[in-house]
Amino acid sequence: MVDHPTLPLTTASTAVSSPLQTLRQAMLLSLCSGVLMGLAQPALFDMGWLAWIGLVPILIALASRPTRFHLWIALPCGILWSLGAHAWYPAMFGWAGGMLLIVAVGFLYAALLQAGMALASRLPSAVQTLGLPLALTALEFVRTVIPVVGDWWFEALAKTQWRFPLALQIVTLTGSPGLSFVIALTNAALATLLVAAWRKRIAWPAVLSLGSVALVLA
Repeated sequence: MVDHPTLPLTTASTAVSSPLQTLRQAMLLSLCSGVLMGLAQPALFDMGWLAWIGLVPILIALASRPTRFHLWIALPCGILWSLGAHAWYPAMFGWAGGMLLIVAVGFLYAALLQAGMALASRLPSAVQTLGLPLALTALEFVRTVIPVVGDWWFEALAKTQWRFPLALQIVTLTGSPGLSFVIALTNAALATLLVAAWRKRIAWPAVLSLGSVALVLA
């Protein structure tokens, strides 16, 4: 039996109808997402709007490849994302220590992406787009309720929006995990719609998710 992911972007019966056919293509998409997420971080380039679409390429890549490869496919994205978010690590911990921490957090980001896809595969199809946002924001939520974990120095997805007052208003109600959830949900829904369009289908749960995001921002 072929080990295909059953995610909001694919199903076991349609996994063979994939927009990607090679591992090399998946890795290139992972690098693309890493660059976009790195550019979105306030530490260097501060192009926060890219966070709303930056994870779309890696999600398409993960949905198109067997689950046993997910961590390694997501790793280039995670490391570049971490590099953009934590470019100040070497100044704090020395070059070697800083780069080691950047790579470690990159593994963490990749593992969260892997966990999000795995969670989505276990959810009913109507709510599968919630899997990735739940996984990406779970650790962020834990940081708000456990004092020691709250002191860990890794950047939350929500920090990319520090110059976007419309989105920041969500934080007054939900804290930063709520905004991170909305950003991740947007990425998951867009990726789902793109893969569905490739298969000439309409992913109505993803349409509903994007409508919910628009309603929240409005």
